[in-house]
Order: sequence, then C-alpha cells, then structure tokens
Amino acid sequence: MSMNEQNLLTIEDLSRILKTSKHTIYGWVRKKAVPFCKLNGLLRFEPNMIEKWLENNRSNGEGEKHSRHG
Repeated sequence: MSMNEQNLLTIEDLSRILKTSKHTIYGWVRKKAVPFCKLNGLLRFEPNMIEKWLENNRSNGEGEKHSRHG
C-alpha cells in the first residue's frame, strides 16, 4: 500500500470533517460533484483533492453583502 492510500479518507471520515450526512456525500458521489476513488468497491477520498474541492466551492459571502444594499 502506498503512502497516499494510507491517508485516504472513508465516507465516515469525510462526513465527520464536513459535518454533513453520509447520505449527502453519497449524493455528491452519484453526481460526481466531489472527487473520489474506489478501492475494491469502497469509496475513498484523497485529503488534498477534498481541500482543493472545498476551496473551489467555498462561498465568500459577497452575495449576502450585496443583497443588503438596495
């Protein structure tokens, strides 16, 4: 097993980290909205890819600020 495989997250890990349900994560996987891989049929998530995915999908709250003006 390579070092990367040792550091992969399970769906339970990701659920705990993101504070969301496994059901929600399964939905993201079905839509291919979150980066994942399958090892022997098991879902795994690479921490670096999840971090990049979060950065790309994070809202900065600007929409809320602008919606209050007007």
